[in-house]
Amino acid sequence: MARKKISNELRKALQPLLPIAEHSGKGGRPRVDDRAVLNGILS
Repeated sequence: MARKKISNELRKALQPLLPIAEHSGKGGRPRVDDRAVLNGILS
């Protein structure tokens, strides 16, 4: 089943609600792209 990708307009509208990506310097798992997460949630 193909998933739809979110539009640029929707992403721009949701961008102020997303946390700012900060690097702790302690290592750990790399951050997942916000757009990929939104696609997973909204699809």
